Amino acid sequence: MKHSSCSFRETRSEDIDAHTADEFAAFFRDTVASVRAACASTPLNDVPYRTTPTLELFAPVTVKEVDRLIVSASCKTCQLDPVPTWLVKEMRPLISPFLSLLFNKSLTSGLFPTDFKNAVVCPLLKNEWLGASQLKNYRPVSNLSFLSKLL
Repeated sequence: MKHSSCSFRETRSEDIDAHTADEFAAFFRDTVASVRAACASTPLNDVPYRTTPTLELFAPVTVKEVDRLIVSASCKTCQLDPVPTWLVKEMRPLISPFLSLLFNKSLTSGLFPTDFKNAVVCPLLKNEWLGASQLKNYRPVSNLSFLSKLL
């Protein structure tokens, strides 16, 4: 099998292991709460109502378009992916017809598959020169499955 151009990118470093997932979750949750509290007394912005166009008709995605999207997509794999991205790319002639049907059904029904709504949140250092010991030096990054990004 040829998949040397695709690799699993590990997003965690040894420095992160000094902190627990609960510590990161509490820190990020507290940060959001403090920003909301600081903005609570700010008056709401008066945004005038305006009509916006809606997507009532669209050209269904074709198998060829899905195939082209798969080929051009980056080769990152998330732990939410049931199979590695390199395998999806290798098997695209077989799965592109199914994916185009899935994507078109999703767009016509207005329903996004539930599994595609999940993300793995990983803490990453804002800058590599910042100290890894302080939680404030991290930012949360959401990793999505390959197919949810493709859709």
